[in-house]
Amino acid sequence: MEERLGSRVLTDAERASRSMTKARWMALRDSLSSTSALGFRIDALLTPRAHLTAFDSRLFHTRARADVIAALRSFFPRRGECEGGSHPRQAAAALLARVRELRGALTRSAVFSRHELIGTTLLLVADETCRAGAWMIDFGVTREAPAPLQHDVPWVPGNREDGYLLGLASLTEMLQELVAADEWD
Repeated sequence: MEERLGSRVLTDAERASRSMTKARWMALRDSLSSTSALGFRIDALLTPRAHLTAFDSRLFHTRARADVIAALRSFFPRRGECEGGSHPRQAAAALLARVRELRGALTRSAVFSRHELIGTTLLLVADETCRAGAWMIDFGVTREAPAPLQHDVPWVPGNREDGYLLGLASLTEMLQELVAADEWD
């Protein structure tokens, strides 16, 4: 536990018991990653060059916007890996279009407004043909909320909000930056 979180954030009782409550774990995880600032975090990346997970790489501590953008950029194929003369920018643009489409569908959905999306994942996929997509997965803990949710409000204990749309907005902005960027290797 100390290896992942760092000893400076653990209380004496947590160090002694080598445990903590789930709420404390989630709050710490969110504060150490980009979740608190950007509304999402990158838990894993799989490319022809690397397989990174939050627990065996620096992804767990990727918090700064520039670092998240760099992680997103590393997810896309490099120029030399793209087939048929395609460019990695095409994959970023395709993913941007899909995230925008998903956000629009969610904002119009009555089901979305009535459910807490706890622990859901946005699976991002891009391949060497520069096709890309995004899908929502992991609905095992999703549950109906007692009142409609906005999903564009940060979570604080007791508000039942998940900030899902905040994360999609941040991801959209970063993908826009990547599409406009000149730095593609």
